[in-house]
Amino acid sequence: VSTQSTWGSNHIDQLRKIFEVLGKPDDDNIEWMKSEDARQWVKHLDKKKYPGRPLEEVFPMLNATALDLMKRMLAICPTKRITIEGALAHPWLEALHKPDEEPSCPTFEIAFEFEKAIKTEFGLRHMMYEELWNFHNTQHAKTVARREKKVKQNRTPKSRAEPGSGKGSTLSPRTAGADKSE
Repeated sequence: VSTQSTWGSNHIDQLRKIFEVLGKPDDDNIEWMKSEDARQWVKHLDKKKYPGRPLEEVFPMLNATALDLMKRMLAICPTKRITIEGALAHPWLEALHKPDEEPSCPTFEIAFEFEKAIKTEFGLRHMMYEELWNFHNTQHAKTVARREKKVKQNRTPKSRAEPGSGKGSTLSPRTAGADKSE
């Protein structure tokens, strides 16, 4: 697409980068924004500074069908964006679309209510603490599960190979130690 970074240094810079490509949304196309401050910020942006660029220029390698899908996926308003089901059924993806093999999940909530909690230093610290606690508990549960699996595998009796069969035998540590002393 370009050699410039597409990642913003913060949420405001990220929105500016998006608007440089897609254009500043019209005032009637920002109702999805939950924050009144965000809506006011967007309303005060200069439309002349953020007119957007034709996606044909941004993605010159895409054919018309792929561009159609790209435009639908990049709609500014999340409620007007193509759904995952719609995208998978789009003609550009028809060769990959196998409805019987595709899992589904609940609709993603775009309210970002959790952001209200991080407006203060305490809120940010509390959120980080919760995330670290959840990560620790998840990792701990995985470690316990691995250990339990290993213990269970070690307790499962293994068949002993006949002497001289060429197959490795499963000897107890006592028996194995006795072999070394001979």
